[in-house]
Amino acid sequence: MIENNSNINRGIQGNKPIPDQQNKHEAIENFGIEKLTNFANSLHIKWKITVTYEEGRHGAAIYTDPFNKTHEILLSKNIKQNVEGNLPDIAHELCHARFSEELDPVYSTIRFPKKYGDLEPESGEYKDFVKKACMVETTQAWVDIWINELRNNLWPELTAEENDKTMASLSNLAQTGNLQSHWNDKYTLMVAMILAEQTRSKGKLYPIAPIKNALGNEWRKVKKLQDLFEKLSRFTNGKTDFTEQAKINGLMELERVAREVALIFNYPIRPTIKKDTGLSGETANVWDFK
Repeated sequence: MIENNSNINRGIQGNKPIPDQQNKHEAIENFGIEKLTNFANSLHIKWKITVTYEEGRHGAAIYTDPFNKTHEILLSKNIKQNVEGNLPDIAHELCHARFSEELDPVYSTIRFPKKYGDLEPESGEYKDFVKKACMVETTQAWVDIWINELRNNLWPELTAEENDKTMASLSNLAQTGNLQSHWNDKYTLMVAMILAEQTRSKGKLYPIAPIKNALGNEWRKVKKLQDLFEKLSRFTNGKTDFTEQAKINGLMELERVAREVALIFNYPIRPTIKKDTGLSGETANVWDFK
């Protein structure tokens, strides 16, 4: 997920994560959270996994380096104070890693062409890039439906825990009259995904009337996205095996749906997956917006 300009720079093709002496890196075997290692083993992840603790981080994230075949899991420095509460996030990021290894790293980490790395940070071109890069991040974020279906195959209790917390929080905001002031496109996506997931997995039905009533016309976007996501092909077969559809046409489907999401949000971009050559001379799939 792109959260700030630093993460956008991290995703420019060919750039490595910026070292931070304040971060603590550990091999996964030395992480000290047994369930994280168990998750990785259950998902049959083959590449090296390192862990980085970041001050002020909320939730987990992943940076996959396809050239060195490594995954960097980014976690809050305070995670060991609430390991259980972070397990859904951790398992989710490791499912991204599995998709990355079996299908393509574009399912794990948003990367952009290296040409954007030459832009001056104070220039109008760079600011335009940041704006549109954030739009790209939003338009492809629904990929979490596929990611969470893999997680749900193995750990359905984590899906239930995460969705319960999200819907309870949004319902509380709706009931207190604060939902609209907090609402943004990522919340629209989040609710649409949860509603689509409950249909696809025949899971728990959440009461949506308070949220729907609080949003008014904004709910139309949620419904359009929900309808779109419910029709997505399934990419995993029961456990950790991937479908032939995922292997053959997965990137085309990812790009197609991202473009439909951009239209629903009326974004002035056309999300595109293309090959780009990095600083190392190797090529990888990246996102662009033209």
